[in-house]
Amino acid sequence: MIVLRLGERWLQFDGKRLVTVPAFPQCSGAVGVIDDFAGAPAGSRALDGKPEHANAVIERQMRSEGLVDGESHVLIHHRTIVPGGVQTLFTAVSVDVWQQVQAWAQAQPDHCQVVPLLALLSQHVSNGTGIVLNYGRSLVFLAQQGSSLRYASMMAFSENPDDLLMAMASLGDQVRSLLAGGSSPELIWCALDAPQDRDDDGLRAAFLRSAGVALQACPSQLVAGGDGVRLRSGLGYLLNGWSDRDAINPQPARLLVAAESWLPVAAMVCVVIALALFGYGAYAYIKSNDILREASQRTLEAVKRSEIASNRLMREVPPARYPAVRDFLARADRINTSYNPYKLVGVVRDAAGADARILRVRLDKDPKGLQSIVIDGALKETAMDGQGLSRIITRLRMAGYEPAALNPADASQSTAFFSYRLVRKAS
Repeated sequence: MIVLRLGERWLQFDGKRLVTVPAFPQCSGAVGVIDDFAGAPAGSRALDGKPEHANAVIERQMRSEGLVDGESHVLIHHRTIVPGGVQTLFTAVSVDVWQQVQAWAQAQPDHCQVVPLLALLSQHVSNGTGIVLNYGRSLVFLAQQGSSLRYASMMAFSENPDDLLMAMASLGDQVRSLLAGGSSPELIWCALDAPQDRDDDGLRAAFLRSAGVALQACPSQLVAGGDGVRLRSGLGYLLNGWSDRDAINPQPARLLVAAESWLPVAAMVCVVIALALFGYGAYAYIKSNDILREASQRTLEAVKRSEIASNRLMREVPPARYPAVRDFLARADRINTSYNPYKLVGVVRDAAGADARILRVRLDKDPKGLQSIVIDGALKETAMDGQGLSRIITRLRMAGYEPAALNPADASQSTAFFSYRLVRKAS
């Protein structure tokens, strides 16, 4: 639904009906608002200086010229950077009207996007083109000539055809002056609420005579007005230039509208992603089944090979010489792990060194029944310093044996004699 504030009039358009409604109506759903801010002063000006200072410069100029009373909020709908300054298209809205429309828009239960009328007109203007808009008794001209925007407006005394003809002629004179010295743009004629029986051809002819530029009528439609009146309206054509970026609502409200407009696209993207994930899931499921089937097949093959090998081993008969070979290997292992006499004699001799004489080496069993070696010996006189026996024990331990003291075999009480049981250390 579209709500229009044109001067002091409030209109509502639903695509088929264009009817008058009370000021600041309460809307039940999302609504777009086209607002001229109660006929606020508007125009196009070329300014010197930096573009960011344009709002303040325009407000100061409008106040000094007496076009606005008190503070105003300047809306710049279009700006073009030119050498040394900026070309602007603007509307100067009084602070009271600005606050009032903002509060009304924010109080609506659903989205309420407010777009200035002049911003909507500028969407239909490019270099070498322009538009003449009529609503009620108001006439607005906007065109672009090179980098310059040309703007003019006229208010007829009434909506009487004769008064409108006079206003069109006066507007044409202004346009002729504005376009002097440049090429004539292609102009579109757009009437928002013209009665069905009004002679718009005559109005366009009056403009042609005074401005020297022809007007081409825009596409229009017949809509129902109040009290059964039929109106010819180009509002549908005008709405083709609607852009939410031109809305004057606070940033959060504009972001919400933009986000909602993307909901269908987001939903479609989610559907595509869901389908892709479903397809990938189906592919992964089929692939995993193939892998499991292959793994099961390989397991069965391995079990079969194992059974075949077991059966083959069970059927094989050991050779006749197997027991003799087995006994030989066992005996060799015992010899390898038991005490080696040749190696043992060498170890004992090295341990005795120059400190003792080895009298006897014999194989014996310890009290636990484990096999061990017993050595008997006597210290030499040079080793009677009290450290000779310690050195012998240390060398035996380094060779991998643990010596345990025994009583000498001849029961001698001499300290020179010693007897030890040697047990191999666990490796």
